[in-house]
Parts: sequence; C-alpha cells; structure tokens
Amino acid sequence: MRFLTDVVVALLLITYTQGFLTDSNVLAKPCPDGWTHNADKCYLIVTNKLTWMDAQVYCSMHNSQLVEIASSSENTFVKSHLPRGEHYWMGASDITSEGVFTWTHSGKKFSNTYTDWHSPEPNEGNYANCVIFWNAVGFQWADENCYKQYGFVCEKYNHE
Repeated sequence: MRFLTDVVVALLLITYTQGFLTDSNVLAKPCPDGWTHNADKCYLIVTNKLTWMDAQVYCSMHNSQLVEIASSSENTFVKSHLPRGEHYWMGASDITSEGVFTWTHSGKKFSNTYTDWHSPEPNEGNYANCVIFWNAVGFQWADENCYKQYGFVCEKYNHE
C-alpha cells in the first residue's frame, strides 16, 4: 500500500509541475491572468494611454516594470503581440544624460545591448527623451516626448 501511495504522490507532483518548469528547469510561477508568457518573462500590454512616467508607476503597482528588450527574438515576440494603430512605451530613456539611452530598470546603456531603432532615430534631441514602439514603422523604436500619452508594455520575470 505504501508503494501505491508513493506512486500516486509522484504522479501528482509530475503532473502539477510539468507546466511550470521553464527551459532552464527553474520552478516558475504561471503568469497572472491577462499576461502573456515568453521564455522566463510575463508581459502585460496595456492599451490605456498614459505618459511614460505614469506608465512606469502603473507597471510598478503591478510588481513589474516597463519592458526592456534584451534580444531580437524578444523584440519580435513583443511586437507580434502589440495591437496595431497605436504606439507603446518601453522602459528606456535618455533623461539622465541627453543622447545616452539607458534601460530604466536595469541601468544598461543601449551601446551595450540590442536595439531596433528606425533610421534616423533617435533624432528629437531634448524634446524626446523616452522610447516607443513606433506603430508607423512596424513597431521599430523611436524617441518621443515623455509627456505624450501612449499604451505601454509591462514585464516581470515569472519566477519572482
């Protein structure tokens, strides 16, 4: 009888954890309702229009941050989920040093990371310090005035 109990418990554990293991075999939590999963992150696409700073606050209130794109594959994934017809904020700016774009949450400079600027972006100087997925050019990146209101993308790791 003990053997049968152990087998049932083992099968239940396998069944329960099967959907929650990531590629790196780290036990991961599922993404919350309304969030989209990719690799080790969860993404929330928000179509409500806010300024860049208000979008950061919104993401923070949801235990996340504005999205930071680390690779071409992540960029392609996020862009494929953006509803057409609008621009969307991401978590990057040159607010602290004009012309030096940085990921807000990680602090990484664009010069050391993947980018997808639409040529001739960035081009707005002191008037555009935040970065959007620009709808008009297939959601390539552009600098924009941080006080404009757009949708945005929040992200968080799904094992937090």
